[in-house]
Amino acid sequence: MITAYCTISELATALRIKVTVDNTDSLQRCVDAAAMEIDDCIDRPPGDPVPLAGWLFDQSTQAADPGDGQLRLNKTNPQAVSAIYLDPVDTDGTDLTVQVGELAPNDLLRLYDTGGRFEQFTLTGPPVDNGGWFTLPVSRTGSSSSPLQLEDGMALTVAVLHPTPLLVHQLALANRINILRGVEWWKSNDAAVGAAVGMDQSGVFTAPRSSFMTRHGGNMVPLKQQWGVA
Repeated sequence: MITAYCTISELATALRIKVTVDNTDSLQRCVDAAAMEIDDCIDRPPGDPVPLAGWLFDQSTQAADPGDGQLRLNKTNPQAVSAIYLDPVDTDGTDLTVQVGELAPNDLLRLYDTGGRFEQFTLTGPPVDNGGWFTLPVSRTGSSSSPLQLEDGMALTVAVLHPTPLLVHQLALANRINILRGVEWWKSNDAAVGAAVGMDQSGVFTAPRSSFMTRHGGNMVPLKQQWGVA
């Protein structure tokens, strides 16, 4: 699943067209293609440290202490999850009460299996200390292309990213570039064959003639090495 930085409605507005049943898929593919280019440009450099700890997955959805070294979700479907129930003692027996309590809204949590598949959640509020266990209010904001298959008792690695204070401005920049590059993807087929740029088109999209880095690389500098979550 690709997490884009704009919506198809925003792209349609920039193109001065309406979203219809016929063009929804094409608009989405343009948005996703642009988002993938943005992610590739701003990915966290290899070796850049990210806080990690291990827990075991408890399939229960009950709002209660899952027990030392365990975590659970409040829904069985990750897309519907709005809370993570976490015991601050990880599988290594390390008490992370202080670290969990310091999490803040907009922090990103990724739950990885041993194969690298993940589900990503963004904190929507501060952690709630229930006395020995925490409730983390979240929304599901991404996943690996190959879905994470959660099973009771499976080992999970939790990676945490604290976005920089410029998150709001960064999101605005990423949003604008996603829209601009989406427009280029939308118009690329007509431009590639010499037709009038902006005409409706269908089918597989031809890549825009100008490269992403040439057109937008300079504008991405404020995001590079600050916000990537790979």
